[in-house]
Amino acid sequence: MTGGGHLEGVRVGFIGTGHMGNPMAENLIKAGHDVTVADARREAIENLIALGAREAASAAGVARQSEVVFMSGPRVSGEDPLRQA
Repeated sequence: MTGGGHLEGVRVGFIGTGHMGNPMAENLIKAGHDVTVADARREAIENLIALGAREAASAAGVARQSEVVFMSGPRVSGEDPLRQA
């Protein structure tokens, strides 16, 4: 963390990279953070992997590799694969 309160080089995890999560994770990568991502749909993370993000097999995998974790997911009823560890 710099004197101005900005985080630099933090290991960031992002679970759920759809319409909202994808651009947010992309901005974190472009800002120089080490980003690990997971999504129930592989195609939702492909562009992030191409930018340098690491893929985790599950939400638990994201958490194990990260200092800070963000989650962005749809409101759904029933089983939600994003919340499965």
